[in-house]
Amino acid sequence: GGRPVPASRWDLISADAGVVRGPEQWHERLGRAAGRGGPEAEETAALAAFADELFVRATPPRGSWQVFGTWALDLLDHYLLPGTGPDRWPDHEEANARHIRAVISALSELDRVSGGADLSSFRHALRTELGRAADTGDFDGGGVGDGVLVAPYAAARGLQFHTVVVIGLADALV
Repeated sequence: GGRPVPASRWDLISADAGVVRGPEQWHERLGRAAGRGGPEAEETAALAAFADELFVRATPPRGSWQVFGTWALDLLDHYLLPGTGPDRWPDHEEANARHIRAVISALSELDRVSGGADLSSFRHALRTELGRAADTGDFDGGGVGDGVLVAPYAAARGLQFHTVVVIGLADALV
């Protein structure tokens, strides 16, 4: 957390390193590329460290609604914390982020009425509550459903899009 990542630059570095899937491949191939030295070695090492940390942080815990809520809020705060100064988010986006935090916090309280939770239940409840908030206009300036979907092709089946950009066509990955 703390600073925006150079996403476009890191995309080129990961492509040059031949990374296409899985935490092990990210670690091994970026580590090898950084170890070769050269002008991109420092950036490659920074990307490798970021990816390693992301894979660890994004691994879901086991436990209660409270555990899942804490995990989700930690990810939100660490990777999407609104900026300050010139990097500050527009007011409506900050309000939406507060609303998302409130939804996650409310789900954390379900331990009072539920014997436990698993990741599937937590994700379903979060998706349902955020969808309800979007449907009732609780989000300002758009909301859930407006934005970018980054997912495998199968996850997009049956969905409607205004614009579609398929990554990997130039790299013969499709």
